[in-house]
Amino acid sequence: MSRIGVFFDRDGLLNVNTHYPHLVEDCYLVHGIGNALAAVVVHPRFVPIVVTNQGGVGEGRYSKEDAMAFEAELRRKIFFDTGFTIPVENWYHSWSSDDSDPFRKPNPGMLLQAAKDHDINLNTSAMFGDKPSDLIAGARAGCCALYLIGKGTPSLYDQVNSFMGVMNAKRRAKRRARKACASDSYEFT
Repeated sequence: MSRIGVFFDRDGLLNVNTHYPHLVEDCYLVHGIGNALAAVVVHPRFVPIVVTNQGGVGEGRYSKEDAMAFEAELRRKIFFDTGFTIPVENWYHSWSSDDSDPFRKPNPGMLLQAAKDHDINLNTSAMFGDKPSDLIAGARAGCCALYLIGKGTPSLYDQVNSFMGVMNAKRRAKRRARKACASDSYEFT
């Protein structure tokens, strides 16, 4: 059975965006991110996936090693804040600054690869981001829900819970419909 992907942008959503964040000492979690991630991780049907453009590597602003050290620190802070982690294999990157790269958002390459790697049905998945390019990537990949997070919008936690509530309600409705159909007896003459 396919799983439901919950795709998160990284910079500005999980960590404070300090303009090309790559220094470990500049790694700060966005307030409340732990609760939003915990809501996803505790449900085995939902797969948290992080998709991040790291064009600063392609532009030569910092190295891939710096970016990976920053990300390791981010995962460490998420673990200490929540008691769980998003596995390394659930993090996808575009190292390019070239917008024609199929893996750089707004292109859907990272989401499509994650769907293949983790048996994710994109038609039941959601993309959460703080920029239009995040949502465009989600739409191009076929995600059924797109959530913009930022000033004037509900919190990431509220929006994640809203999506998960809808998906769980759909599942319960399907289960009730199957049960009702199985219990009804029809006589055809």
